[in-house]
Amino acid sequence: MIKQSVIAKIRQSKTCKARLQIALDKSAPTIQRYLDDNDIMLTTSNALSVIKAELGLKESQILEPQTAQA
Repeated sequence: MIKQSVIAKIRQSKTCKARLQIALDKSAPTIQRYLDDNDIMLTTSNALSVIKAELGLKESQILEPQTAQA
């Protein structure tokens, strides 16, 4: 999952949202829904590449730490 602080930064960046639309081949409302739901599609390699490039963050700064599930 994407950190909430990063979701907020994506919401503020029109360029980042536009590039996510292109990279994921999805409409603006779909990208908005992905952000609202913190959808797994935001963790795909294409999406992460856009987020890293647009926001200047490392992957470890974008993703929530994984927790082990029993």
